[in-house]
Amino acid sequence: MLPGTDPFAARESHLPDLIKGDLDSVREDVTDFYTSRGVPFIDLSSDQETTDLEKCLLFLEGRLRAMSEDAARQTAHAHVAAAAAAPPIAAAAGAAGRHGHGAKAIGAANAVARALGGRLDHTLANLNTLYCYPHLNITLWGEGNLVRLLRAGKSEIKPSRLEGPTCGLVPLARPATASSKGLKWDLDNTHMCFRGLLSTSNIISSDSIEVSTDEDLLWITAVGDTILPSSA
Repeated sequence: MLPGTDPFAARESHLPDLIKGDLDSVREDVTDFYTSRGVPFIDLSSDQETTDLEKCLLFLEGRLRAMSEDAARQTAHAHVAAAAAAPPIAAAAGAAGRHGHGAKAIGAANAVARALGGRLDHTLANLNTLYCYPHLNITLWGEGNLVRLLRAGKSEIKPSRLEGPTCGLVPLARPATASSKGLKWDLDNTHMCFRGLLSTSNIISSDSIEVSTDEDLLWITAVGDTILPSSA
């Protein structure tokens, strides 16, 4: 995960807020290490309807909503104070901004490490979470790949200099018709589906990529630990 870093030092400097899930595969030495450092464990083995990743995402979703609501309350208090010294139109404008702030907070970017590779059923379950929790803006990372969900409509992608050059656009949930700009082999109102054409082994050829699609797509890129030259 952190090339060139001592594993023990990496664990010491990246302590999680908590560890939750079925906990059926956690080694005793791992439990001892994190418990001795005050990291709580939450055993949810009684819930067999969700994966360990979903259990963590539900916790994250609750925390983000609480943060959003708290920020909205603080903003509302500030607007009440400002309204006492400002014309009524200023208070109305502030109220509109308050609701916009709440919508952004729940869409914070969230990366899930070691989410790809290993058992295929686990990987498929993790890919499914992208569709189940699109509002959490999740990026799955593992085995030299990043995967994100592109929602139906128009998207602009600005890959980091660690991504690429290979990439793909895959309609996992249902067939999609898409167009793109910024790839070596751009899509042009191209119909894609399983048992048909998929855009795999494509190449990023621009620092900014535009995608238009009528259904959600998986955006998949290779990722390494070496900064790539600009595609511009």
